[in-house]
Amino acid sequence: RGFLMADCWSGFKKIPLRSDQRITRVACMTHARRYVHECRASHPQQSSVLVAMFRQLYDIEDRAKELSADDRLTLRQAESVPVLNRMRTYLDSGAVSLPHVLPKSDFATAVNYLNNHWEQLTLFTTNGRLPIDNNDVEQLMKQVAIGRKNWLFLGSPAAGTRAATLLTLIS
Repeated sequence: RGFLMADCWSGFKKIPLRSDQRITRVACMTHARRYVHECRASHPQQSSVLVAMFRQLYDIEDRAKELSADDRLTLRQAESVPVLNRMRTYLDSGAVSLPHVLPKSDFATAVNYLNNHWEQLTLFTTNGRLPIDNNDVEQLMKQVAIGRKNWLFLGSPAAGTRAATLLTLIS
C-alpha cells in the first residue's frame, strides 16, 4: 500500500492495476520539466512560459522543505494548485497546438507528456508527504550506475567485497 514515484515508463503504468489499486503511481515533475526545458531552442516562447511555471512550483517547494507534512500540504493547496491551474489552462490553450506547434515536434512531445500524465504529476498537491520529484533517489541510483563501469576491474573477489563494504558505508 502507498505511493510509488517514478518516471512515466510504460512498465510503471500497470502497477496500480497489478496491486489491486493498493499502490498509487505518482509521476516525477522533473521529468516533465526536462522535456519542456529541452525545447527552448525550437519553441522559445511556449517553453519559457511553462518553464517559468515550473520554476514557481519549485520555489514553493523550496519554502516547503522544512515544513511538516500538514503545513506543506496547506502551502501546496494555497500556492501550487493555482500555478498548476494556470499551467493546465495554458496547456489547453491554442498556444501549444496547431498551427503554433507541429504534432511531431519535440515541444508537442513535451506537451503530450504533461497531458498524458497530468493526474500523476499533480498528486503531490494532495499529500504533504509526497515529494514533487524523485531527484534525491535518482542521484543515489546514478552513483550505482556510474560505479558499475568503474568497479568492473577491482583486481580480486576480496577487493570487490571490500569496495562494496566501503561504498555501502559511504552511501
